[in-house]
Amino acid sequence: MLTYIVIIVVVIGVLYGSFRALGGGGEPVSAEDYRGMLARIVGAATDAESALDSTDAGRHATEAAAALRKRLSADREQLIQVAWDQGAADRDQLDSARALLAAGLADLLWACRIIESEGFRDNPGLQDAVTALRDHARRCLEASDQAL
Repeated sequence: MLTYIVIIVVVIGVLYGSFRALGGGGEPVSAEDYRGMLARIVGAATDAESALDSTDAGRHATEAAAALRKRLSADREQLIQVAWDQGAADRDQLDSARALLAAGLADLLWACRIIESEGFRDNPGLQDAVTALRDHARRCLEASDQAL
């Protein structure tokens, strides 16, 4: 019986340690730090959207789109993972900026996935879809930047 209790305590300790190590349950960041993080991600996403101009026409479009997708995925994960102080006076403004940024990132990620696909160069429908996704992402990023 004592063996089972020790094993349960060890398992709970390992799970708790893993949770803390992966960033769960961390201290929330201040609203100003959160605003700075959002502004940094908006800037990076805007740069990535601009980089897609050369990606669409370039020979190495698949590799470039894959690299952009990885970078955007990392920014999206950071956006999801970071907890922030929700008691700030401008909470609604920051929530709106975050929602717009998340939508813009999602559109850019889908545009990158489509560019990476086999038939992108030969399919005008896919090219139109990428253009529409990029236009919507650009509008979301601009609105997010204005909200900040």
